[in-house]
Amino acid sequence: MHPYEHEGASWKLLQEVGLDGPVAPEILAVVHRLGLALVPGTSPCLHGVLWEDARRVYFDDRLPRVHALNSIAHEVGHHAARRWNATGRHGEPDADALADGLQMPGVGFRRLVRAVGWDAVEWQHAYPDVAPSRVFRRAAQVLEGVVVLRVGGRREVHRHEGFDGVDALRDQGPLERALYDEVRATGEPVCDRSGVSAWPFRDPGGRAGVVILGELTAWLPRCA
Repeated sequence: MHPYEHEGASWKLLQEVGLDGPVAPEILAVVHRLGLALVPGTSPCLHGVLWEDARRVYFDDRLPRVHALNSIAHEVGHHAARRWNATGRHGEPDADALADGLQMPGVGFRRLVRAVGWDAVEWQHAYPDVAPSRVFRRAAQVLEGVVVLRVGGRREVHRHEGFDGVDALRDQGPLERALYDEVRATGEPVCDRSGVSAWPFRDPGGRAGVVILGELTAWLPRCA
């Protein structure tokens, strides 16, 4: 599925159940209005399963609440893909993208950023039922920006699909490292004059990390 299909399918589903307003919907409310039954308990190797014919979503109730809700949203994402995807074919990344659209609709996210700016803490407060790393990845999908997640030795770069400036992003390497090192040393957020900022965060049940984010223009090479 194309990213635009993700946005369209998730928004259509929210419209269908009457939860397409400016406030982020609760995924449990979406499940209820769809007439799906939530059933705790899955096999050890699965966090969630959608049984479409029986209209049931099985989930692992041993997980931390945020991760359990993420699993439920993922299964509802499969449901949305089957209902609104023209071909009917989709994969696990599509279900994840649709889950993001259901829990963090683009319209509401853009409105939030207009109100609070590129503030990682405020974003987390706005979506308490979503793991912070997912909130930040969603920001990269719906905004004209770049988000870098660094957790342990792992580094993930997420950017708006219209931004293919890999070389420009590479040019910001020294800045990114400097911001990352300062946050690790102080535990406090820090912002560069270009508008790129770095913030500490922790996913529920996961390791602490640093998110580095900024609007697309802040990542472009600076004039000499």
